[in-house]
Amino acid sequence: MADLPERFGPWITVYKRHRRWSADGTWQMLLTAIQAEQDAEGRVDWDISVDSTTIR
Repeated sequence: MADLPERFGPWITVYKRHRRWSADGTWQMLLTAIQAEQDAEGRVDWDISVDSTTIR
């Protein structure tokens, strides 16, 4: 059904994992950790913000 590389396994498994990680905050935790790491290294410019309301 979904066009995923075989290494990811069945699409339904990927879908369920994504939904679970979204619901339990895993994605937010990963984003926060990556941002903190990059910020500590001086690699984040907090003056620029782009979101879906900006890009059309």
